[in-house]
Amino acid sequence: MPQYRYKGYDGAGRPVQGATHALSIGEAERALREQGLRIAQIAEETLADASRGPVGASPRFAPPAPPPVPSRAVPIPVPARPDRVRTRWGHDKAVYFVFSQLSSYLRAGLNPVRAMTDVSARCRRRDYGQALQAIGEAAARGESMADGFERYPYLFPPHAVGMVRAGEVGGFLPEAFEAVSAQAFDSLRYKRWYFWLGLIVGFTVLCGPFAVGAADAGIQALRVQMDAGGMAPPWGTILGALAERFLRFALPILLAMGAVVLALRVVWGSMTLRPLRHQLVLAVPGARKRAISESLAAFSWALGQTMRGGASPQTAWQVAAQAMPNLEMRRKAEAAGKRMSEGSKLSEALDRSDLLPHDYRAMVATGEITGDLPGALAEVANLTRSEFQVSDQIAKGRLGLWMILTIFLGTAALGVVVYRLFYQGVFDVLEVWLRSGGVV
Repeated sequence: MPQYRYKGYDGAGRPVQGATHALSIGEAERALREQGLRIAQIAEETLADASRGPVGASPRFAPPAPPPVPSRAVPIPVPARPDRVRTRWGHDKAVYFVFSQLSSYLRAGLNPVRAMTDVSARCRRRDYGQALQAIGEAAARGESMADGFERYPYLFPPHAVGMVRAGEVGGFLPEAFEAVSAQAFDSLRYKRWYFWLGLIVGFTVLCGPFAVGAADAGIQALRVQMDAGGMAPPWGTILGALAERFLRFALPILLAMGAVVLALRVVWGSMTLRPLRHQLVLAVPGARKRAISESLAAFSWALGQTMRGGASPQTAWQVAAQAMPNLEMRRKAEAAGKRMSEGSKLSEALDRSDLLPHDYRAMVATGEITGDLPGALAEVANLTRSEFQVSDQIAKGRLGLWMILTIFLGTAALGVVVYRLFYQGVFDVLEVWLRSGGVV
């Protein structure tokens, strides 16, 4: 009777692995589910597997040497989309703290249910706490944690869900949580840089209506003073002119600008337009390379870790593609993965997809020949991660330079406009005054 090796989780969410005898792989799966186990990976044991000794030496599925690809690995199907829960939009800072704590719990040997429950009690935002509590309860019932995270798309981005799913399939959940936390931290630093630059740009734009209104108010105050023979109260004249021009000129412009910003915030920042935003990022010269290298680094790392856990190239590709932060890059990778079969070689799929540069694909092909494919993918992940770090700095510098140049040119143009408007108005008033014999 054949023997099948399996990896999965028990009812408490603890990782388990072992071997069982059955007439077929289907009967083996049914028998394990009847025992309350949730199977993440199952394959028929080969002679090479039997020569490595008993199963269960490591609680984190880390064998002493990279295991060969199972001969009959069962692909993990992407589950049906669960019911979505509408919440407020989450942010990178919360994702960073949540997943860094979850990673620490799992590295300490605590089960995911305990981790979710404890971290949920320390969340400052109530929706994050409720989400983690619900995910922990579902994990205690043997359900997938990735499915639980997927129910909260406003709190947890798609790539975080994909990385958790890859961790479940490959048996590297602590490392998967840590990878999500690291990506959120990088994204937080990147967005914070542009937040301050955007704040300066917004302040410069807001100064325009006030500056023009103040110049016009100064001209109006000059007219009032000259009409009164210089006897009008100075401060009352100036403040009255400023209030009038603000209500008639600056306030409508500011309200229109606020409406535009609010519309962009609500419509452009919506869930519906998220794929379009990710497509446009790939068209921005300063951000394109950063987005590509970030996605490739996550993809190649998750791919190597999943295959090290014993998944077939097809299964590993399916789950690793979901870990890519850019949705357009993810779409391309998933389209290439659909053309793979259970016996496809990873190097051939990479050649067809053209996701990685030629030199990196050659490294993967060498790993297939030498039998160290996970090691080759780990090296590719290190290289793409280095490229991401360099492109991150370049993107900050390049786009920051363009924004600073825009601020400088905008401020200079505004100064020229206000200067010409004010002094031209002053000369016009003086000209009228002189022609009228000293009376405006």
